[in-house]
Amino acid sequence: MSDYDVPLKRMKDYVDKFNRDDNELYINHIPNDAAYRWMADHVPLIDIPDRELEQVYYFRWWTYRKHIRKTPSGFIISEFLPDVSWAGKYNSISCAAGHHIREGRWLRDEPAVDAYINYWYGESDSINAYAHWIEQALWDLCELRGDYSLGVKNLDRMAYWFRERESKYFHRETGLFWGTSNNDGQEFAVSGDGFRLPLNCCMAANAGAVANFARIAGRSDLEEEFSAKHKALAENIENLLWSEEDRFYLNIRHPDISSGSPPDLARGNPRFKCRELWGYTPWYFDLAPAGREGAFTLLEDPTCFAGKFGLTTADRSHPGYGVFYTGEELNAWLISRDQKPGGNKAHECLWNGPSWPFSISIALSALARSRRPGGGLFFKLLKQYAASHRLKPEEGDASPFWIDENMNPGTGDWIARTRLKHWSDDGGWDKGKGGEERGKDYNHSTFCDIIISGLFGLRAREANITAEPRFPEDWEYARLYRIPSGGKLYRAEYDKKSGKGLIISAIP
Repeated sequence: MSDYDVPLKRMKDYVDKFNRDDNELYINHIPNDAAYRWMADHVPLIDIPDRELEQVYYFRWWTYRKHIRKTPSGFIISEFLPDVSWAGKYNSISCAAGHHIREGRWLRDEPAVDAYINYWYGESDSINAYAHWIEQALWDLCELRGDYSLGVKNLDRMAYWFRERESKYFHRETGLFWGTSNNDGQEFAVSGDGFRLPLNCCMAANAGAVANFARIAGRSDLEEEFSAKHKALAENIENLLWSEEDRFYLNIRHPDISSGSPPDLARGNPRFKCRELWGYTPWYFDLAPAGREGAFTLLEDPTCFAGKFGLTTADRSHPGYGVFYTGEELNAWLISRDQKPGGNKAHECLWNGPSWPFSISIALSALARSRRPGGGLFFKLLKQYAASHRLKPEEGDASPFWIDENMNPGTGDWIARTRLKHWSDDGGWDKGKGGEERGKDYNHSTFCDIIISGLFGLRAREANITAEPRFPEDWEYARLYRIPSGGKLYRAEYDKKSGKGLIISAIP
């Protein structure tokens, strides 16, 4: 009997349940009846005392493989299962591609991840449709493998797309990039358009990754250029986007950079000065200096980000905070923000309050990577995030596992799903909005990576894996098998009785 037999048996039981509960509306490369075989071949196995975390871990791999899409040009990893009108070729969307790659880097011998990266730097012409951190995620993948050839191969295209955004949206007077909240994938964010933290952190991280790949490739000119970009962006994020008064990172509102009006470095109207969950992005990319970890206390503050069913995207105490279902509510909010009202229907995606797995992934990963001592808050929020993976989270274990778009942090309702179910004129699903159950199995966040790199605390540098686990004190054991790195497989084992901590060893 091998070490894998018990976790494999449990994984199969979980997959059988997921399949039974599923209405398989959209089928890509790997259908449900092949899900277990794919997972058994590619997914790192876990064995932990908390069965809920364990099940959600496998559920997220089960949903991830649904998004492996075979195209005439190779594989991509999709965000939505049905085609949506705002996507690029083959239904590709760059907004969450960094999440896809960070999650997928832990898969063993799965060609779709490499093909997906090659797609972005090859056939795609929409990589800059959204802010993204594809270059940084690729660097993390290559560090895990100890093989940088995929990044070196695509180095010139990385530099091209960085400069392409730079030529249009870089503001030399501030040394920051300008963008819309929609470009960050954050429609109706309270802070509005301007010099936004998410975009600038992504660009800083990507510049650093390009510099690193250039160093590996022996391209000293490119390394020097992008090292300087990374350094300058990191300094300007600190100097301009950190608010000492608020002890938090904030955006600078500037509605239209093309107007030629100077940016308001005082952050403008207080109605737009809002702490948002994306404020933790500097820690996610290791950009934040030491000494600012007190900002994480806001994650457990019920007057700021803490919600019953999930973290909120905006500060609950801010007058711009809201969770809307009707057009009337949204229109009143827009008017109060000096914006034109929309139609009679509320937009289904609003980042002014609802709980979003996308941003929760950023915050939890940032917390795990920060220098904040202890793991109690991390584990508490990880448990809350796991519990939200239900069709009706308020019903707990009685409800099927589920992941969708945005959630009401007070009730657990999946807001976009509730809105879209009756969107069309005949009271049903609107094909123009993606059709039936558009957000079902939504691939717009991470969970497995948070378990592996957050809970187990695994990080890699040149295929050398280190660990800073954040296990709760009452756990007697934790095991992670078949971690791919440097062409080998590893296991990570914790036995509280041994007193040796988490031991990482190669599998013979």
